[in-house]
Amino acid sequence: MNVAIITAYQSETREQIERCISSVRDQTLPATHILIADGSPQDWIGTVPDVRHIRLDKAHNDNGGTARSICAMIAAGENFDAIGFLDPNHWLDPMHVETCVDVAEREYQLHFVLAGVQLPDGTEREEMDANNLFMLRRGFPELTRWALITAQLARIGDQLLYENLRIKEYHGVETGPPTVKSYEDPRYTQTKKTEAADWFSRLSVRQQTVTSRRIGGSLQTDSYARK
Repeated sequence: MNVAIITAYQSETREQIERCISSVRDQTLPATHILIADGSPQDWIGTVPDVRHIRLDKAHNDNGGTARSICAMIAAGENFDAIGFLDPNHWLDPMHVETCVDVAEREYQLHFVLAGVQLPDGTEREEMDANNLFMLRRGFPELTRWALITAQLARIGDQLLYENLRIKEYHGVETGPPTVKSYEDPRYTQTKKTEAADWFSRLSVRQQTVTSRRIGGSLQTDSYARK
C-alpha cells in the first residue's frame, strides 16, 4: 500500500517540525511525507532528503484546512492508496503506518482508519482531529471538506469533517492503543467548540442553513467523540 503523510505547517518551530519529520522517516513501513506551507514557508525543509515540500503563497488562517485539502487532492491524483495527517507539533510511533495499513488490509470496504492520539498526560484523547485520520481511497472525496468549512468554524474543522463521515455512514475502524503523540491541552478543544457554537447561534436561519451545507451537516458540538 502506497501511503502519504501530510503535514500542513505555518509558524511552528524548526525543532517541532524536525521531530515530526523524523517520526515519519522512522516508520517500519515507509511512507511519503509531504509538508505544505500555509504561507510562511521554511526554506530548510526543501533540503531535507525524502521529504516533499509544497508552498502556498499566502496563509489561509483556517487551522490548516485549505492546505490539507489541497495536498490531499495532490496525493489522490498521484494514486496514493492511503493518506494520513500529522500536525507539525505531533509525532508518530514507529509502528503507526504499519498498524494502520494492517487494519485497512484486514477489514472489508473501509473508508478510513482511526489511530489513537496520546495526550501529554499519558491519556488518550477522546475527540477526533486530523491526526487520528488515516483515509483510504474510498473516502478521499471527503477530504475536500476542510477547504469548504467557513473560517469562523475552522478551529473545529477536524471535528466537523469527522462528524460528516459519520452522517454519511462511512465505514471506519480504530487501530487500538495510541500511535500518535500530541502536545495539545484537551481543555483547549472544549474552548474551541464553545466559541464555534456561540458564533453559529448568532447567525440567521438562512445563514445557518448555508453554513450547514458547507460543513456537510448541522453544528452539533457534543458529537465529536469517536464512537
